[in-house]
Amino acid sequence: MAPKTTVVISDSEDEKPTDYSEADSAIEAELNKHKLGSFRVHFKDMTFHWKGEKKNRAVASPDKLRVLVKSMKTGLYRSDMRNRISGIVARKDIASYMVRPDDPKKKDKVKDFKEVAKYNEEAKFPIIVLPGKQDLIEMQSGQHRMAVLKKVLFPEEDTEWWWIVTLYDDGMHFPLTID
Repeated sequence: MAPKTTVVISDSEDEKPTDYSEADSAIEAELNKHKLGSFRVHFKDMTFHWKGEKKNRAVASPDKLRVLVKSMKTGLYRSDMRNRISGIVARKDIASYMVRPDDPKKKDKVKDFKEVAKYNEEAKFPIIVLPGKQDLIEMQSGQHRMAVLKKVLFPEEDTEWWWIVTLYDDGMHFPLTID
């Protein structure tokens, strides 16, 4: 799950509040070790059901979604970093399904994750194109944004059911260090 921001509140006038703790820094550093990159991901390749969880969080009621709907109607801003959503997937499961962001026919593959990093440095996002309906990418956030896209903004246009997703490796292949 993506790191949460911690706000420290102090009664002392001398202490300044912070919104980023050492724990947050450690979590982000650990996440960065497993970051695959940011990609354009279509809804058909997402799942909002977390492995090992008996019951997932329900989508918010329409009343609670009203503010998000209003915001998204004024602009989607899918590529804005503040609006990114996150997901996990095994590196090996998407390595051969990454397509260059400037390929409208979605046939020109990205060769490796180093190339993904180069695209991301330029604020370009390779597209994940999985065959069929995969539900392969386990989303850690974004279910409300996707619900608004599908049910309110583009109910008849499934080509618009996508978002920029920062993906983290869930392949558990990283080296184990023993002291």
